[in-house]
Amino acid sequence: MEVEIRAKCDHEDVMKRLVGLGFEFTEKKSQDDCYYKKRGEEKATQRAGSWIVRVRHEGDKAELCMKVLTETTGSWEEYETIVSDSESVKEILDRIGLVKVLELNKTRIEARKDGMAVCIDDVKQLGSYIEAEVQTDRVEDGKKRISGLFQSIGITKDDHEHRGYPVIIFEAQGIKFDGTG
Repeated sequence: MEVEIRAKCDHEDVMKRLVGLGFEFTEKKSQDDCYYKKRGEEKATQRAGSWIVRVRHEGDKAELCMKVLTETTGSWEEYETIVSDSESVKEILDRIGLVKVLELNKTRIEARKDGMAVCIDDVKQLGSYIEAEVQTDRVEDGKKRISGLFQSIGITKDDHEHRGYPVIIFEAQGIKFDGTG
C-alpha cells in the first residue's frame, strides 16, 4: 500500500535540510497528469473503494495508473504500468465511459533513502510542496516514519497534508470525500 504525506514548503530550505540528512536529489523533471472518472460520476462523493485513473506523461515516457481509495486518509491502493501509446490509452478510456476530470502539471525533483521517496514539487495549481512516500502494509508505521522525517527538517504535524494533490483540487471544486482521500 502507498502511504504519502505532503506539506507546503520552501523548496530551498527543505532541500538543504534533506541534503544534510544524506538525501541526494535527481534532476528536475516535468510530470503532466490527466485524471479520469466514470462518466456521470464526476462530482459523486468519493468513499473507500472509489477509484480514479491517471495517465502520466514524463518526458518521452507515459504510464497508466489506477488509484483506489482506502478507508485511511493518505493511503491508496495503486496499480500502474508503462504504456507505449498514451493517446490510444486516452481513446480507450473515453470509449469505455471514462471522462477527463483534471489536468495536473508539476515539476518534481526526487530523492530516495532507506525505502522512502521524497519529492519536492512545484504544482501549477497549488504551489510548492514536499511529498514523502513509503510502500507498506502497515499504514500507521509508514505515517510515523514520514512524520519523523518531516519533524527532523522542521515540518510540524500541523503542517501535514494527508490529501493528494487531486483531492485538494477536487475538494476546492466542491467534490466530497467521505472519511478518506
